[in-house]
Amino acid sequence: MMDVKCKYWSECGVRGGGCCALGLYGGRPSVGTCGVCREHDDGLGNRTRPPLPEPAPAPPFQPVPRDQWPIWADSLAKLAVESDTGIGDVVERLARRTLAKSVVEFAKKMGLPDCGCADRRVRWNAEYPLRKI
Repeated sequence: MMDVKCKYWSECGVRGGGCCALGLYGGRPSVGTCGVCREHDDGLGNRTRPPLPEPAPAPPFQPVPRDQWPIWADSLAKLAVESDTGIGDVVERLARRTLAKSVVEFAKKMGLPDCGCADRRVRWNAEYPLRKI
């Protein structure tokens, strides 16, 4: 009989392992796997593993050299005006002229998830700038 101190563990005749009440690791983890599981609980409410660390912040977007731009970005650059700082501004300006902006505003009023336009604009302005920085 193995001495595993986890409230989710039970002996069930699995050689070198046991059964997990949470069904993790196919429901039959080894002793070692149970010991390193993030859900491992000693039965007293004490998790024996620390929580996962917060993910590192994403690195800032780097400009793509102009000769490596995808064809769509190169094509949109030809539609730029003086006030556009990057391809994100071009796309946003063109979307304002179409129904796309109205659709996004309607979706927002209806409580639908954000489409990510603002984040995409920032990323594309950084990756595909129209002027040297």
